[in-house]
Amino acid sequence: MEETYTQAIDIRQYKRSGTHLNLLVVSKKEGLSEIPLGEFHKDRIFVGRDASKCGIALDSKIVSSVHAKIKIENGAIYFADLGSTNGTYIMRSGSYVRMKENRYVGPLKEGMMFLLGGKGKKINDPENEAILFIVISADNANSWKKYPLFDEEYVIGKDKDCDIVFNHPAVSHHHARVYKRGHQFFVEDLNSTNGVFVNGVAVRGTKEIHEKDTIQIGLQLIVFSCETLICKTETEGIQLTMCDLVKKVDGGKKTILSDVNCTIESNEFVAIVGGSGAGKSTLLKTLGGYDKFYEGDVFYNGISLKRHYNVLKNIIGYVPQEDIVFENLTLKKMLYYTAKMKMPDNTSMQEIEDRIQEVLRLIELTEHQNTMIKNLSGGQKKRASIAVELLADPGMFFLDEPTSGLDPGTEQKLMRVLNRLSKTQGKTIVMVTHTTQSLDLCDKIIFMGKKGRLAFMGTPEEAKMFFGTESLIEIYNLLEEDTESWAGQFDRFNPIPEIPQMQEESVEKPKRKSAIKQLFTLTKRYGELVKNDLPRLGLLMIQPILIAILIKVVASDDVFDIYEPTQQILFTFSCSGIWIGIFNTIQEVCKERAIVKREYMSNLRLTTYILSKYAIQLLISLAQTFIFVGLFTVLMGNLPSSGVKTSCFAEVFVTMWLTIYSSSALGLLVSSIMKNGDRAMAVSPFLLIIQLLFSGILFPLKGASEIISYFTVSRWSVEALGNVVDLNGLKHKYQQIHYKPDDMFLHNWPHLSHTWLILVAFIVVLAVLSIICLRNVSKDR
Repeated sequence: MEETYTQAIDIRQYKRSGTHLNLLVVSKKEGLSEIPLGEFHKDRIFVGRDASKCGIALDSKIVSSVHAKIKIENGAIYFADLGSTNGTYIMRSGSYVRMKENRYVGPLKEGMMFLLGGKGKKINDPENEAILFIVISADNANSWKKYPLFDEEYVIGKDKDCDIVFNHPAVSHHHARVYKRGHQFFVEDLNSTNGVFVNGVAVRGTKEIHEKDTIQIGLQLIVFSCETLICKTETEGIQLTMCDLVKKVDGGKKTILSDVNCTIESNEFVAIVGGSGAGKSTLLKTLGGYDKFYEGDVFYNGISLKRHYNVLKNIIGYVPQEDIVFENLTLKKMLYYTAKMKMPDNTSMQEIEDRIQEVLRLIELTEHQNTMIKNLSGGQKKRASIAVELLADPGMFFLDEPTSGLDPGTEQKLMRVLNRLSKTQGKTIVMVTHTTQSLDLCDKIIFMGKKGRLAFMGTPEEAKMFFGTESLIEIYNLLEEDTESWAGQFDRFNPIPEIPQMQEESVEKPKRKSAIKQLFTLTKRYGELVKNDLPRLGLLMIQPILIAILIKVVASDDVFDIYEPTQQILFTFSCSGIWIGIFNTIQEVCKERAIVKREYMSNLRLTTYILSKYAIQLLISLAQTFIFVGLFTVLMGNLPSSGVKTSCFAEVFVTMWLTIYSSSALGLLVSSIMKNGDRAMAVSPFLLIIQLLFSGILFPLKGASEIISYFTVSRWSVEALGNVVDLNGLKHKYQQIHYKPDDMFLHNWPHLSHTWLILVAFIVVLAVLSIICLRNVSKDR
């Protein structure tokens, strides 16, 4: 037969691992048996029904006499179907896909599954039964467990009182139940956070399971056969399958991803490289669910990313180019707040602490846990961003140019950390990079060419052989000159992944974290960020002091006695409060935009995020108002004693607090729209000019200008202040002229309460608009 291989071979890595593989044979007729392949002392082992010809004999009529062949070569093991009648199926992306005849698959590794003789549909006739092979490690045989389902039921979760314990953050405390009723078997989702899948399809409530069905819970795959649950208690990584990925922009005129087809195996560390504009970051965002507008599909262990993103997002870690950490928190505090956001609500403080310490150990930053993040080096900040994503223990990990800007030594250290994570922590890691000096630490390299064409995927050594060069750097130039030719050559021997056969069934969104608990966590985090940024907090509190003093400097002695100077001071007072409020928040969201996007793509509620800003700004605005109004009152010395209903000071305080708070809400809206702080600050003078022009003081409001004024804070703030100090009741500068009382400044309670309610309405409406506008963060590129 033709000895061809469907996967690239890395013999050196296989020899270093020292792994010896066995076959776990699953047959309903004969039960479960384990075959040590190392004991055959042959390099060819035949599998089939004829015991005289086959080293591994199987008792099933739908298995051919000589069905398949096992080859052992240079310490690696391969498997091939020998043109059998009913075929051999390999587990690909959560479903069984028929293998091509006389074509080796390998090297085999633990967890691979093969079904001999069909797709296991003949479940009631043991004489005509497909036989399942599971590749297991002889070194870790005890990690594979068998749970008979005779009259038993098994509760699966991460609590110690569960019958089957999977200790992983993606698994709920009591996640699922598998049980028998009569002659039927069922799996039930116990209202888990991340759902249960049978053969890649989400379970709603309870679902019947049949012979050789697969059940996926978090990252764990369970096979049901012989009335037994067979599973590996240690976490495995995720197999990622890309099927016909196409991405077009500019109304379909420009293609930036072109028919990308390949499979990344579990626990592999893969780098995506290529020239500028080759679609590297686009591909990464597509694989990680950041970009949802593309053709084709991506499968995580057979589960469609397009259809089930809300479930899969909890096992995806994504580190963008920007750091996703807060500079004004210590590393440990950053991880603590992230753990409170990502881990289940009922996670204990001890569990959180244990997980934080484990992650710090993995990224080698334990000694810096109490260091402010702003004081970490560039490489340490990048590892801190990785730590944030590691907290939820994702099986799939994406990194967009994590080595950018790092010196060669720091870059290599980071690459070694990533390589170790993929090998020791059951993670599949995919990264985009421009540098090539540490690519030998990757298991595979994906080379992308012009228009997002997949030009090659394989080991670094295979890449050099394929392109006929001794340097990976030269491959960039080759692809720049002729992408299509190289991509065409690779397509000829790169098998197109089979698309799993999935039922067209929608899936309900998984449970989200408690909104109240998330609001509490976000508010506490934002409060600590404000407290730790002492220079900015000091500036926020000094502003009202300086402005109050400056207002006193320009104020005349007849303020609160004469109409004109009083009106001018009230106008200045109001506009100063508006500036204070806008300055408080106009950069608060946009400076955190990268973090907000990552958290929103995970489980952040934008409503709780905005409300956390409102909660802390409420306290800040109250403090500023107390300083501003209190100092103004002391400096002026002649504020009227009584207002409309209570003291003048109290009513001016409420009015100015609503002015500053509503202006802070306006700043948050602008910050939610803008993508960076510089643009937001550039808008602030325009906002203030609008408040000045349409306040009703500088110019008379008629027609369109009056309508516009209804949507400004200054109009209602000045109106309320004039109401409180009874502006209409003051003497005018020129008494010989008859002045008609201004309807804006009517001195009565209904009028004052009306203006206050409008300012409150501003706060509420601006909050809703901020939440709506912030949803566009998911479209950031």
